[in-house]
Amino acid sequence: MPTDSEHGRDFYIREGGARLRVRMIRTVEPKATETNADFERRMDMAAAGLERMDGIQRVEYDFEWRRGAIVRCTFDIAHLPRPSPIEDDERPAGGRPGGPRGQRGQGNN
Repeated sequence: MPTDSEHGRDFYIREGGARLRVRMIRTVEPKATETNADFERRMDMAAAGLERMDGIQRVEYDFEWRRGAIVRCTFDIAHLPRPSPIEDDERPAGGRPGGPRGQRGQGNN
């Protein structure tokens, strides 16, 4: 799986009370110094590597172009069902961890 994913989405099924992932979509952006040809070659190699992995059923990918340059590659990967339990949320109540509350507007930025 490409490691420099910017965005993604997973698709699940429930079977026997377990949550199983069956498909994932990931987007990868080119490196700042990477040419279109280099990025295409890297994505071709990533797709070939994914296709060789056990349990992979389908790998599709598409390039998004803007003004003559590739800005993103989107992978759509279907695989055999894999366990994907929901992990406990260790974050404090209210969502994302952040700075102390009530510090806004005190000029400490």
